[in-house]
Amino acid sequence: MANIITPNSVFLDARGSLERQPLQPKLQRPKAFWQGFDQFGLFYDVFRDVCGKTVWFVGPQQQNLASSLEQAYIVGEQSGIKSKLSFVKSRTACVAYVELPEVDKFLTLQIADQSITTQIGSNLSNKFEDKKVVFCINNNNNLEWIANWAKFYHVEHGANAVVVYDNKSNSYSHQDISNILQNVAGIEQTAVVDWPFHFGVMDKVGQDHGESGYVRFAQPVMYMSLYLRLASLAHSMLNVDVDELVLSSKGRSIFEVTKKRFFGCSKFQRFLVENVLLPNVNEKDQINFNDFAFRNMHKLGAQDHMKKWAMAPRKVRPKNKIALPNTHWIEGVWNPYPVARDFKCYHFAGINTGWRAKTQKGERAEWQHKRHITEPYDPKKHVKDEFLAKKLNEIFGQ
Repeated sequence: MANIITPNSVFLDARGSLERQPLQPKLQRPKAFWQGFDQFGLFYDVFRDVCGKTVWFVGPQQQNLASSLEQAYIVGEQSGIKSKLSFVKSRTACVAYVELPEVDKFLTLQIADQSITTQIGSNLSNKFEDKKVVFCINNNNNLEWIANWAKFYHVEHGANAVVVYDNKSNSYSHQDISNILQNVAGIEQTAVVDWPFHFGVMDKVGQDHGESGYVRFAQPVMYMSLYLRLASLAHSMLNVDVDELVLSSKGRSIFEVTKKRFFGCSKFQRFLVENVLLPNVNEKDQINFNDFAFRNMHKLGAQDHMKKWAMAPRKVRPKNKIALPNTHWIEGVWNPYPVARDFKCYHFAGINTGWRAKTQKGERAEWQHKRHITEPYDPKKHVKDEFLAKKLNEIFGQ
């Protein structure tokens, strides 16, 4: 069964008195910055908690809007109950909640000089109850890559549910993604979430003045939406991109290992697979995972300090009200475990559309900006990962 989900968003009126500002707002940013900066999105999704009594609001960091939100009121349209938002402190997103009776199907946010009404989304966790969920955010990745990515996680780890948050793809429709996932053997439940928000923007001016060089919007909020709206009852959930495949040297399932852990979390390092085609692969053919297995013999260790993770939502132990998952860590939980050494997250440089080169123009050319460009094989640099090649051939064939 497949679902295409539309979030219930709250956006400020651009004609009103409020708008989000970047840190150090007096700095002069270029026009390209403002094209990628979300000035008016307050919450990207508003929905019921799995228990029904709480309504969650998840959105990007509020920055200068924080004080206005603290003074704002939520009014249940059916019950008439009026209350203020409570907040869960997060480094990467705005996570807020109120208690409203289930009779309320709509609510109104009263903030400054604006009143904004939105529908309260239903909680969908029952559809993914006890499922092993692999999920990602997507923009125009090849549909065959997405299908093979899902196939890999079913065959190798036992995944039986897939969620794709589609971020403004224009090469195909949400229905196209849904259709291809339905054809993956062993995948019992899928969802494609329409996630049409700004992904993020480079802030070179802010970076030169001590701020972060990358302002993120869509992705940090996605994690909270997935966790609280779709996966609260899941067996476990795995955070990997379409260009990342996780393998265990012991043949273990990341879902099973995570569920068995007392604190319900696993974390593992990423290892880069170079964009060097295996022999007899024509660059004009459709490139796929099993066309790559070369690594840089001089950089066989972890790609960087960033890790990926898996989490069992009903076993994880939050320090506060909820866990706060993000791209490379899970904030606010007890997780004393070291990195799971038998798991490697293989990061395929060649499974890439070149989006960084398109969206990060003007920035220094890091390896990520050119990773979509195929390199020639160099015997003094490249070594074949025989374990990876063997596994990929077992799953995808020669």
